[in-house]
Order: sequence, then structure tokens, then C-alpha cells
Amino acid sequence: MWGWFRARTEPRRAHRTGREARPAPFAITLIAMSFPFGFLLASEPPPRRVGVVVALAAVALCTLIVYPLAHVAPVVSLSVVYLPAVLVASVTWGVWFGVATAVLSAAAFNFFHLPPIGRFTLQDSSNWVALGAFLVVAILASSVAEITRARTRDAEERRL
Repeated sequence: MWGWFRARTEPRRAHRTGREARPAPFAITLIAMSFPFGFLLASEPPPRRVGVVVALAAVALCTLIVYPLAHVAPVVSLSVVYLPAVLVASVTWGVWFGVATAVLSAAAFNFFHLPPIGRFTLQDSSNWVALGAFLVVAILASSVAEITRARTRDAEERRL
């Protein structure tokens, strides 16, 4: 029952020599594990101009992705397609970019996909729920990213 616990607490042995293996430095292990999410480890986010371009491009891409998916699923449920754009913007550039991307995503979804198409009217209350969900995701993701950045800055200061 507790085999997994004992295996974790016993010293690791090298493969051929039988000696105790030295663990890899924490930074190398952390960087290797988080390669696709390396932007979270950066102490400073990329330039804001890049953020604006990425947010606009991501929302435009999500808008295009919804068109073929509308033949498979109800359009109202496809608002989740915009969540990765909101997540990327809020995690990388902070809460204000995340909120702006959330509002832009909700506006694009409303204008291009919800009836009446081509107008900025919210006839159904579920559309407001989608906007609220975008905002909550943006705020939570940016908070987690800012905590990660602060810890990275602290670790860099302690290392120097």
C-alpha cells in the first residue's frame, strides 16, 4: 500500500555503478519540464505591441475556427473556442490584456456568430454568461501567471 511512498523517500541509485545518483539541478529540471510553457518562467512579459498583435490574431483565428464547427455543434456552445486566446493573452501579458481579449472575443463571437449576425446585440442571457466566463478565466489565469513571474524574479535575485 505504501510502496509508492517508500520509493520516493529512498535515495536514488545510479543505473550501473550502484552509487547514489546526484539529482539534476532544479533549474535544469524545471526548464526541461516546462519547455512549451517557458513564457511563464520569464521574469518580464514580451513587449505590449506583440501582445496586441497576438490577441488580435488569436481572436481572428478563433472566429474563423467557429465557422466549420457551427455545422457540427450548436453555435452558442462554441464560445469556448475563444478561451485559449483569452488564456494566452492573460497569462503572458497580464490581467488588462486578458480582459481586453475577453471583451474582444465576446464582441467577435456576438457580431459574427450569434443572431442577429452583424449586430452587437445580446438577445440571450447566455451570451452575458459567456462574457462573464471569459473575464473570470482572464483574471484567474493572469493571477497565476503573475505569481509565477514573482517567484521567478525572487529565485533569480536569490541566485545572484
